[in-house]
Amino acid sequence: YGPEMVSLTLVLSTYPGGKQTVIEVMLLPCEPGFTLTSNSSNNLMTCDCSLFFTSHGVVCDASDGTVTRNKNSWIGLYNNTLPALASNCPLDYCNTTIIKLSLARPGDLCNGGRTGTICGHCHGNNSVIFGSSLCKVCSDMWLMTLVMFAVLGALLVAALFFLNLTVTQGTLYGLIFYANIIQVNSSIFFSQSILNPLQVIVSFVNLDLGIPLCFYDGMDDADKVGLQF
Repeated sequence: YGPEMVSLTLVLSTYPGGKQTVIEVMLLPCEPGFTLTSNSSNNLMTCDCSLFFTSHGVVCDASDGTVTRNKNSWIGLYNNTLPALASNCPLDYCNTTIIKLSLARPGDLCNGGRTGTICGHCHGNNSVIFGSSLCKVCSDMWLMTLVMFAVLGALLVAALFFLNLTVTQGTLYGLIFYANIIQVNSSIFFSQSILNPLQVIVSFVNLDLGIPLCFYDGMDDADKVGLQF
């Protein structure tokens, strides 16, 4: 490793005979998250862990260019240049089974087609979907489901009116409060790879779909939150 895009020429000579072999060597830049440091005592240059990471207790391994993170933290590069760290990754966004990773492949840390800072963006042409934190390839044809949502919304309002129900007190309020707690911790109680009927019921009580469903191509998390509220 050395200064980026610096090439060296090595000349190997044999004795006796005087045969020479010329080798062109291109120095590689340090792995992402590491900085090139010069050691004044021996004039050697080494790739050391970024000062930002070491100051936050991140363990780096220069031999394979990897960093070690806490179970639920996100670690990466902001704008692909600046070392960054988040102590808590949003629920379901990060893969908690990966502890040691290379910042040259930041997508390895993210779940369900996500990438970017704190896994906050969908990768490539994927879009955010309702009922899940995953990203999938969607089509604008799913906008036709607006008709279904309009009908179901009208039926819900009618049911609350005719049954004289209120969601701010009584047993119904307790049920919704309980469902809110389960929904917030859904990644703990339910598997994200298998659709659980109980999870669907809890989501319905929270006025959420509970079923992974596309809405339109290009939808992001900001659009999703705006549409839900």
